[in-house]
Amino acid sequence: MTASTFEFPLPEQLRAFAACGHRVDGAAIAGGWHTYPEMGAGASMWATPSDLARFAIKVMQAYTGQADETLSHGVAIQMLTPQIDDRGLGPVVQDDWGDRFYFMHPGANEGYRSVLVAYPLRGQGVVIMTNGDNGEALWREILRGVSVEYGWVRDYTSLYVGIATAILFALLGIVPLHRTRRRAARNRA
Repeated sequence: MTASTFEFPLPEQLRAFAACGHRVDGAAIAGGWHTYPEMGAGASMWATPSDLARFAIKVMQAYTGQADETLSHGVAIQMLTPQIDDRGLGPVVQDDWGDRFYFMHPGANEGYRSVLVAYPLRGQGVVIMTNGDNGEALWREILRGVSVEYGWVRDYTSLYVGIATAILFALLGIVPLHRTRRRAARNRA
């Protein structure tokens, strides 16, 4: 991970990799980004999508027994075992049937939204980083598309469209019937 750091402030040699953050209204963050003085991954880690993908690959490899000197199999198992609720040692871990076991970590700082999702038993994953406070909607849409394409989840779009259409037709059918009954009642009175 050659372009990742916890250094404060961001080192000059890494500033060229840093995208300018943007607020909800699209305005750029003054100075390009907000610097968090707290040390820790919760607010002060700088990373590129490529570095995070390399990290996820190493965790997946170690978890599936392909450990090297970087990360042991035992540590990867501990990382991806729920410790409190659905949290491993860092990431959220979920088991969606068989090889759909995954770990994920969303990120949010002023002007940025991101997510890392990885499926160790499939050797697949994605890192999505945005430079806007509205970026979660974008990464969720990208993640949905990737998830459907790679079979991580089923695409329920047609089901939702079918349900919405059925509801719409039901409402359209009820409304004219209701109006007709009201008119008939008024005409009788």
